[in-house]
Amino acid sequence: MRNIFFLSFISLLHFSFIISQSTSFLPSISAENISMKTINRADSLNMGLVGMWNYGYPFAIHTSNDYLYLGSGGGVIIFDVSDTTNPEQIGNISFPGGYVRSIYVLDTLMFVGDAEKGLRIANVSDPSNPFEVGNYEARWVHGVFARNQLAYTTEFNGDSTELVIYDVSDPQSPNILSKDTLPASQIGEVLVKDEYAYVANAQCGLRIIDVSDSTNPFETGYYIPSGHTNSLSLYCDTLLLLSSYTTYYGQGGIWLISIKDPYDPYLLGCDTSFFGGLDVSYFSHYAYVSGAAEGIKVIDFVDPSNPYIIGEFLPSGYIQNVVNTNIGPYIYAGEYWDNGFRTIDASDPTRPVTIDYDPIPDQCMDVAVKGNFAYVANSYAGIYVLDVSDLSNPKEISHYDTPCRSSSVVVKDSIAYIADSTSILLLNISNPSNPEKISELPLICDGYGLELNYPYLYVTSGLEHYFTIVDVSNPQSPFVTGICYLDNNAPTYICHKDTFAYVSAPLEGVAVINIKDVYNPTLETYCPLPGYSRGIDYRGNYLYVANFDKNIINIVDISDPTTPLLVDSFFTVREYPFELTIKDSFLYVALQIVGVEVFDISSPLTPNSVGYYCGPPLSIPLGIGISNDLVYLAADNGVFIFEYTGGSGKEEKEEIKKNTESNISFNCYPTTFSRKVSIEVNTKKEENIKLELYDVAGRKIKDIFDGKIKGKRLFSWNGLNNSSMKVAAGVYFTKLKYSNFTSVKKIILVR
Repeated sequence: MRNIFFLSFISLLHFSFIISQSTSFLPSISAENISMKTINRADSLNMGLVGMWNYGYPFAIHTSNDYLYLGSGGGVIIFDVSDTTNPEQIGNISFPGGYVRSIYVLDTLMFVGDAEKGLRIANVSDPSNPFEVGNYEARWVHGVFARNQLAYTTEFNGDSTELVIYDVSDPQSPNILSKDTLPASQIGEVLVKDEYAYVANAQCGLRIIDVSDSTNPFETGYYIPSGHTNSLSLYCDTLLLLSSYTTYYGQGGIWLISIKDPYDPYLLGCDTSFFGGLDVSYFSHYAYVSGAAEGIKVIDFVDPSNPYIIGEFLPSGYIQNVVNTNIGPYIYAGEYWDNGFRTIDASDPTRPVTIDYDPIPDQCMDVAVKGNFAYVANSYAGIYVLDVSDLSNPKEISHYDTPCRSSSVVVKDSIAYIADSTSILLLNISNPSNPEKISELPLICDGYGLELNYPYLYVTSGLEHYFTIVDVSNPQSPFVTGICYLDNNAPTYICHKDTFAYVSAPLEGVAVINIKDVYNPTLETYCPLPGYSRGIDYRGNYLYVANFDKNIINIVDISDPTTPLLVDSFFTVREYPFELTIKDSFLYVALQIVGVEVFDISSPLTPNSVGYYCGPPLSIPLGIGISNDLVYLAADNGVFIFEYTGGSGKEEKEEIKKNTESNISFNCYPTTFSRKVSIEVNTKKEENIKLELYDVAGRKIKDIFDGKIKGKRLFSWNGLNNSSMKVAAGVYFTKLKYSNFTSVKKIILVR
């Protein structure tokens, strides 16, 4: 399954970039040399984000009165918990960022710390129909608390962490009253009691801030336990402080701190018998601690000087956060990876047990669109059906909880075909509001990628080494016709042309499988490719294969399928090209962390980057679908809909080519250079031209020529910008403008 492959990548991809090595066929070019960091995370070119269904991993949880608010990706799901043993989902709201990190409800307002998009404020007077009323954009808001028309947030601004105090007397226009810089480079939760704010400040422990004057906060005291301080909860005059183990900052645990004197906090007692600590809450004299892979610890602190673990709960997933309503011994937990909302009865604190479990949106693995509906393969949570008739506001209309983990979905007519771990599932979607199972076909391996060539379904295996053909002519009774074993390769993505299937085999490049005899598919050959092959599709006689770790797209000539040949490659605008698809003359590439890039491949061997979207709220796109010229990305935190706003391609390109051929020619050589590139412009009549140089972010870096020429003229560029400074190695574009036409050539500077 896709999520199995990428669990180990998730943390890495969120916090760091992998430096690629040079490819064997472009030995002088490497990701290190081409400096892709010239693209800002929030840059875009000819691509607009038009809508999102922004739900995913749970990172925040809060209760107020009879309602529980669960952060899910960039959204909040609201549950009615008036029946504490049977929570009922009643509403939801999506915010434009990727990760809701904290939630606090005061009266009819919900304050949300959105990691990507700052402080968001929503009206929850009707919890079944919440709506946003105001916001203040900032980067990486982690904790949030509100009282007396003030909101308190902990924020990371790129250089330092801060406690920020907002005036929210007008929720539509919050404004900053003050900021107090904190010592640690990372940040956790905040809560306020009386005149003091208490902040979990990572390696710098508990910080206590006097906020009696909201325009002039100042620190009064601190306490630094070992470990990395993440969460805190207040019990009378005792602070429950939670930290996790780190190599640099020592053992984690729970620390009971007396705050009777905010100028002199001191330790009452601690329990350091566990390593992980992400969130802490309590009921009576029991603390509930989420310990990530260690599950939930129930800690008795009736004697604050001697807290100890009295019970624990170990689910299959990863407990991110815990909370209770303080009206009974129940633990409400947001579960990461398995993605669920779990209700746990802790009336016997020594043996907490699950009494209710509701799946919530998980990692979106794939998306297929038919008409006004998008069908989302949502890993552990199954299949979600979204109404996308209003692109700006996709709405969930139904959910089908598949038995295992859905990784791929294909839709044809009234049937959705789903790869669901160890089986193929067929759903009747004639009524999208109520999908119903038609049949389920067990597989001898896990199902990963799907390709429908009706009446056959081609299935790849993400963990095993099988390519499987399934006959789906009778939806009630699908059956396997043939299987091809691929040695030591785990096939992933797939496309087919004529009587051959082309499968990305991460360790070998591309596997070519002869599928003429569906009862006996045979491995024809491999086309070795460098790096880790992922997404794959074709146009004409050329395959385009995403190379995940080399940051390139490989072009493979398949004019003779029995001897496929790697003929060229090109870089993507940013790191980790993953999935890709082709429609007409455009190649759409999902980029990990960043977003999507569009290439014009009307000239197959000279692809031209014509648009991209880089930045929040996207994180890890895993699947991509095209419908009505809209791009749907399935990512680990939701589904995002983009519109390419550049030239529509063929007709426009042919018109430019026609005028170019008649009036002017324009070439750059060599296209890959280290010292100088020559730019030749040849006109048949006098033309007023402008020749400029741009980087991949669309920023002009050099004016080369602006004036009239006639006949052949040779220009050059030596790698300096308009300020005569050396530019970084990488991809650049020379742009020639004349009359009403523009022509662009891609060049690559290496150092």
